[in-house]
Amino acid sequence: MNSNIKKVFAAAQNDDSTCLICNEKHKIYSCSKLLAADPQQRYHMIKAAGCCVNCFGFKHQRKNCPSSSRCRKCQKDHHTLLHMERAPVLTSSHSSSHENISSTNNSHSTPQASSSSSSANDRYTAPTPPTVKIKETKQTMTAVTAHSNVRKTVLLSTVTFLVRAADSSWHLTRALFDSGSDTNFISFRLASLLKLNFIDVTYSVSGIEDQTVSIKHKVETVIKSNDLKFLKPVDCYILSKITDVLPSSRVAVDKQTIPNDKVLADPNFDLPLPIDMLVGADVFYEALLNETIRLPQGLIMTSTAFGWILGGLITTQLEEKIFSR
Repeated sequence: MNSNIKKVFAAAQNDDSTCLICNEKHKIYSCSKLLAADPQQRYHMIKAAGCCVNCFGFKHQRKNCPSSSRCRKCQKDHHTLLHMERAPVLTSSHSSSHENISSTNNSHSTPQASSSSSSANDRYTAPTPPTVKIKETKQTMTAVTAHSNVRKTVLLSTVTFLVRAADSSWHLTRALFDSGSDTNFISFRLASLLKLNFIDVTYSVSGIEDQTVSIKHKVETVIKSNDLKFLKPVDCYILSKITDVLPSSRVAVDKQTIPNDKVLADPNFDLPLPIDMLVGADVFYEALLNETIRLPQGLIMTSTAFGWILGGLITTQLEEKIFSR
């Protein structure tokens, strides 16, 4: 493989009997939290866990997956649980090339149940999502719509830290923490604001479906935690845009469940705000500490040198709404 082409995703290593979605002792493909999510959310959960999207295994990527199993719906190299009938627009860290997944015929959907002798890729059928029922009567001309009272959202981990400008001043920056990326990125806007020296490079990164994007410049800078205890020089490749605002909309989190003595890496983790950097695995694992807390809504808090980060699948109870006219 060309040494100038870097993968944006990296596989995690873990005990094969421990589910990286919920940390219980079972296979990932039998995880109730995974099966309860829709295919797009499952995709984000699998990528966030650092697993192969084809076999859900560890220590390798899809391109090097040793499994011969393929999606039963489209025969592509992704797990059947990740097959989607419609083309979602992914704006997370796992789409650095900013391309949509084209998937009317070659995206992801759910598998059919099979016998116990079948492979893990064919074993489970995900639950059917709730449908919207509309009832009409000609006499009253009334339409009644009942909405599901449960919303599931995948929250990606964000951090704030200080980044050094060309004049050695420090600027507060909001970044996406991506343990699946082997590269650091910075937006053109922030690199220009900091007046960093643009270094010419010939570089490509690959993301979802191995789509690549060419990069022409990088910068060298230093990042520092807000408490000044963590400092690390980093090379960052310049992208016109890292991602859209994260999260995409405000996340309903009961902040009273967050321990008061924990300093958050991003106090505004639940608000849709701009992202100007993506820090990859080299920063992630060096800053990672060894304490985690599971919150009632499903989020997981993890201690890092930047403060506590929050991420994972969050389940929100909504009020049932009925509209009539």
